[in-house]
Amino acid sequence: MSAQADVKVVGDNTAAVSLSNILVTNSATVATDIVLSANGVNSEGIAEYVDRSDGIVVGYPRMTFQVRRPTQVSRVYKVSAKVFIPRLATTSPSTNTGIEPAPTKVYEMQAHLDFLLPERSTAVERYKLFSMVKSLFLQTINASDADPTVSTGSPLESAITNLEPVY
Repeated sequence: MSAQADVKVVGDNTAAVSLSNILVTNSATVATDIVLSANGVNSEGIAEYVDRSDGIVVGYPRMTFQVRRPTQVSRVYKVSAKVFIPRLATTSPSTNTGIEPAPTKVYEMQAHLDFLLPERSTAVERYKLFSMVKSLFLQTINASDADPTVSTGSPLESAITNLEPVY
């Protein structure tokens, strides 16, 4: 079992992924990106990571990960990853004292990704699945020597950011 380490999220939508699995950002410093800090593993084996930079617990963006082993009924590993991005209500002082009320969550955007991996699958087959899913998010692929650079389409990007249907 691997230890929990912080997850770094590039906050820049023009990031590129090199073939060496290194995420490249054009931000002047990585400090402009966010870090989801390990928050522990609960009794169900779900690891949680949160961005505490906002300071308001109910508004923490977070990710969870879980690996479920095969059972007698299902001979499949299930790897689940979930992302949660809450939106807090804009509040203003509504009391005579001028004290602002506690923030509340208006809504929360979510993404759920489940990998169902039969225990008979090979590491090569699982990596191929991982690579195909990863390609859904790529916009630019750079060779290790930065030449050539290839642009690629992502059907998810416009569907998620602009709510455009795929046709």
